[in-house]
Amino acid sequence: MIGHPVAGVKSPALFNARFASLGLPMRMETVDVPPERLADYLAAFRDDPALAGLVSTAPHKAALADFADRLGPSAQRLGLANALRLGDDGAIEGEMFDGHAFRACIAQTGMDLRGKAVGIIGFGAAGRACAIAAEDLGATRIFACDTNRGMRAHIEAAGYRWWWSHIGPPGTEHAVDVVVNATPSPLEEATVRWLCTVSSSPVLTVLDLAASGTGSSLVQEANGVCAHLIDGGRFAAAQFGALWAFLVDGTKMD
Repeated sequence: MIGHPVAGVKSPALFNARFASLGLPMRMETVDVPPERLADYLAAFRDDPALAGLVSTAPHKAALADFADRLGPSAQRLGLANALRLGDDGAIEGEMFDGHAFRACIAQTGMDLRGKAVGIIGFGAAGRACAIAAEDLGATRIFACDTNRGMRAHIEAAGYRWWWSHIGPPGTEHAVDVVVNATPSPLEEATVRWLCTVSSSPVLTVLDLAASGTGSSLVQEANGVCAHLIDGGRFAAAQFGALWAFLVDGTKMD
């Protein structure tokens, strides 16, 4: 598991618990790889038989896609990859699983996104993957914003509407059904309550990719005015099965 920084990443604990339960002689380790060291690290990946695969968090997902010899469908579409493996023919294969996790989390809620609106906070790799996954699930309006105002051109070029921490009640042009926090920092509790309250919508879903172990009092309070509050722990767990299939079971890319 590589990234910069890597504090708080959840994949190693999930993988290592499964390796231990199955008695597999494998382990996922966390390595902090600054961008200036990434090229050397990836070059060594081709020649290290001890490395069965790589999983990456920010900021390396674009670089992993560029490095791969072959990309799966999600990685091709986004130009991003958060996992690499060595194919049977020796080629490096890459795929992107953030969108898969978004779809799994939405499926857990039983929500149908067809005709719905989604607001994305943070338009980095995870935000873009969630936006595309929402489109695939039938969302008809995608709003996105980022603390870097320079991202506005990229958001609008992707066909989405710029949305800066603004949410409206049902029936207004800024009404949303799902809010996704795809930034590195968890939403503050007051923000979650505000999002749920100002929406005046009994079906609002708040998916916070950065939050982990959300306090039960917040969950109970938010779920009093939201249909669902999903934190990053559930998002990470939703990615786990797909990453395991790709890295350990060797499932073929579509």
